[in-house]
Amino acid sequence: CIPPQSVGKIIPRAGLDSDAARAAMSLHLTNSSERVRHAHEEAEAQRG
Repeated sequence: CIPPQSVGKIIPRAGLDSDAARAAMSLHLTNSSERVRHAHEEAEAQRG
């Protein structure tokens, strides 16, 4: 998982406004939480 502080270093600065950065960050967070939820469901399925 990527700490929020480092996101600015990863996303290229050129021509990127704060709205785009926010959108990218929220998309990243959504993807991360989806992955976590999916992994959890997989684990539940294997246990049950």
